[in-house]
Amino acid sequence: MSARPKKIKLLVADDQNLFRDLIIGRLKRDLEIQVVGAAVSGRDTIDKVQQLTPDVVLLDIQLGDMDGIEVTQAIKGSKPETKVVLLTGFHSRESIYKAFQFGASGYLSKDASIDTVLEHVRAAHKGESLLDPEATTRLIREMEVGKGRNAPAEDRLREKTDILDELTQREYEILGLIADGLSNQQIAGNLFISEYTVKTHISNLFRKLAINDRVQAVLKALEAGIR
Repeated sequence: MSARPKKIKLLVADDQNLFRDLIIGRLKRDLEIQVVGAAVSGRDTIDKVQQLTPDVVLLDIQLGDMDGIEVTQAIKGSKPETKVVLLTGFHSRESIYKAFQFGASGYLSKDASIDTVLEHVRAAHKGESLLDPEATTRLIREMEVGKGRNAPAEDRLREKTDILDELTQREYEILGLIADGLSNQQIAGNLFISEYTVKTHISNLFRKLAINDRVQAVLKALEAGIR
């Protein structure tokens, strides 16, 4: 008789009692998830990560006593194996950058469906990083205001061509799907290939574009006009 798959140990941190209790109630229904605790502040989160050793922390970016990005930095400093998925009610280019710079594995809106939250938690547990489509939309809007979309059309076309010259057609397709906020598993399903193959393609395109994470990949896609 095969052993049961190990559940993902999850800590939920949010200072809004109603939201925290509601999301815990929904997450507890999932057979892959074991909610090991709840935290109500930044300091409480850091302490409970030490006590409960969760695999993943679902963390509000705005806590009463500390910024969620600061908490992420503290968690990754003491427990680098712990994955952090940030929940936010707002999106800014700066906060997205900082979140991933300090080790977050996911960044999504508080308006996200429970299925999307679960998808981010599972992806983080597998070592993937995901950027919520709403956050991608925010990046697009900020780039439209800035120089990206105001550049001459021929310059954007040249930049797009430069990226196409570096990537295979499959890598180009996958870059676009990353920009759409899809996980490795979803990309595999869309392209009818294995998840292992997706990971290989992503590793290759990251190397070719000299980038390290999905946020940088999204920005490359947007700069090239892929999305």
